Amino acid sequence: MLTMSIPESILQKVTLRSHRNNRGIGYDLYFVSYQNKRYVFRIENSETNSKLKLNRHRFLLQYISADYMQQLIQIGILKGRHYFITSYIQGKIPSKLSGVLLSKIFLVLRKVHTINARGAGHVYPDFLKGNCANWKLFIENTLSNLKDTKFQSELFQLNQMYNELKSILQHREAHSLLHGDLNKNNIIIKDGKIYLLDWENALIGDSLADYAILDNFFELNILNRSHWLSTESSLITFYKRFFLIKEIDYKKNHGMSVKEDIKKLHKIMI
Repeated sequence: MLTMSIPESILQKVTLRSHRNNRGIGYDLYFVSYQNKRYVFRIENSETNSKLKLNRHRFLLQYISADYMQQLIQIGILKGRHYFITSYIQGKIPSKLSGVLLSKIFLVLRKVHTINARGAGHVYPDFLKGNCANWKLFIENTLSNLKDTKFQSELFQLNQMYNELKSILQHREAHSLLHGDLNKNNIIIKDGKIYLLDWENALIGDSLADYAILDNFFELNILNRSHWLSTESSLITFYKRFFLIKEIDYKKNHGMSVKEDIKKLHKIMI
């Protein structure tokens, strides 16, 4: 339920005068104060797929409305640009994950992964459905799109690994909602409670992928922290490499630094 109506005149002033706060690419993010409260204001920009990512994020907040998400406050169109406003959570961004904190994040992820949908791949805005028929096809399409990456040796190894796991992937249940971007800026801790932010890269697929993405960002050595079946360990190892190469390729195409990501890639490809 939408609970607020901040005048568009205030929002327009924010876009003209305020410093943009988002670190990545997808849409513009600002902080806005109204009636002695702070809110987060996200609005589409000129980047490719900005409107798609913005509406995917908005749809999931509206559809799921879970206690581990920001509350959706207002949606609209400002001078032809789609936007939405959420609650602001004054919490702590974790620099590393301890055993207790990691356990809490795992509990939240299990809640997320119980949400089942149709298809696989990136979530369509306004439909809990992926843009691919199945998870295997999403993996294959992504590998095909990565063929021009500069990391040909790593990509060759990744394709070899995929061929070994193809039959497992084909028969694996992979219709869970995934956050898809569990980096240090998308996890907030407030009063011991976990919040997951920024759902614009949400996927439908294999729940193990979220654990692999989390491991890539925090370097948890996650395979030694929990009991996994041998097939699960193999899949997590594959997903770690797959999503890191995908991340590097995305960043390079958008002029972002990949120095630290390349160091991680060399480490996990050994």
